[in-house]
Amino acid sequence: MNRTETQQEIRSVLTSWGETLLDGDVAAHVSLYAPTVSPYFTKKAATRAQIRDDVRQMLGRYGKMTVYKISDISVTPIDANNAFATFRKHWETEGNKFSGEEREQLKLTRKGGDWLIASEREVKVFWVKKK
Repeated sequence: MNRTETQQEIRSVLTSWGETLLDGDVAAHVSLYAPTVSPYFTKKAATRAQIRDDVRQMLGRYGKMTVYKISDISVTPIDANNAFATFRKHWETEGNKFSGEEREQLKLTRKGGDWLIASEREVKVFWVKKK
């Protein structure tokens, strides 16, 4: 697998990751994560079930995601089966109850031909607004 194919595949995962959240398809969103994600934001580790619960709780509290933009994407392969994706993320929920912009980093691991999110962390929070 060459670097260009790796970049395209990871960008495709990022697109699906954003679209599933915008669609409110929590099951499809969570399926993009590895069985255990470490770290997961401030948690040392999280299972898919914990991530599913987190996403459901966030959507329940703040409403449907209406904006989820990923830009300034940088994909850095570590080896044939691991890579980092760093990007700027801007999000808003219905009625702008929860919005923000941050620099985020995902580590992705290839399992059986599929790239899965193995870690998720905020690199820098630019701003966050909660109502």
